[in-house]
Amino acid sequence: MGVPFKGRWVLHDVALYAAPRVTKELRFTGADLRTLRRFVSQQAREVSFEEDRVEDLVLAVNELATNSVRHGGGQGIARIWREGDMLLCEVLDGGHIDDPSVGRVCPTPDQQTGRGLWLVDRLCDSVQISSSSAGSVVRVHMCLA
Repeated sequence: MGVPFKGRWVLHDVALYAAPRVTKELRFTGADLRTLRRFVSQQAREVSFEEDRVEDLVLAVNELATNSVRHGGGQGIARIWREGDMLLCEVLDGGHIDDPSVGRVCPTPDQQTGRGLWLVDRLCDSVQISSSSAGSVVRVHMCLA
């Protein structure tokens, strides 16, 4: 089981613990982002998430999925599940994240990219990233209370 924590971990060639078998899952491409947002919203509401937290989670996962489409091979898998008082959602894709500080530094106004993971880090209670040549997993944690 996961342990609540605050902060970002970038793990290279180290897998995160496996999602439980009762995880809800949705495979997506760029054409499926609207469906993905509805999926995340529905799952969050089923566990009685507060509405502003639902919106934060939907925005964060949409940013992750958009990154998967743009940088991770054009497709991905979103998984969501509950652990105690936390709702976890992860996005998996075939991309590779090289920069261990990704998402931690505020993008400059003239920067063309780099806002997605920075935004995700601010919207969620914690973020984990595991990346290797086999692909990447970005997992976000949000407290239910």
